[in-house]
Amino acid sequence: MPALRDILDRFRPAPGPGRPGPVGVPSTATFTGADELRPIFAALDHAVARCEAIRGEGRRQAAEIRQAADVQVTSLTSQAATTAEQVEAASMAAVRAAGQARQVAELVAARSEAAHIRADGRQQMTPYIAAAVSRVRSLPGSHRVATDTTDLS
Repeated sequence: MPALRDILDRFRPAPGPGRPGPVGVPSTATFTGADELRPIFAALDHAVARCEAIRGEGRRQAAEIRQAADVQVTSLTSQAATTAEQVEAASMAAVRAAGQARQVAELVAARSEAAHIRADGRQQMTPYIAAAVSRVRSLPGSHRVATDTTDLS
């Protein structure tokens, strides 16, 4: 590295135009910008190496995190599929049970309504049947037949 005096010599004032005088040029030892910066960058080599080590460690940790996340995603996907199947089966069972309960209730209601209609029919038809039976009995040549007017099914 050049001495401080050598660096400052470059900035010596040069005389103005006119008679010749001392020349304001760098000293005989000419250093380029690269020569002057080389020691500074050499001092930074340790920091650059440390940064590369930190970056490498970060990449390694990121790869581990990605791998753990992939395992977790696989596990969660499997659990979600299992849960979805269980929920679907439970929903189907609940819908089926509700449908069967509704079917049973509708069947009971239909049977009750049918029984009610039959009873109403018997009550309304009994006078007509009695009248018809009486007319048939009154026909010439008919003989007595025992009838039960309560069973019309």
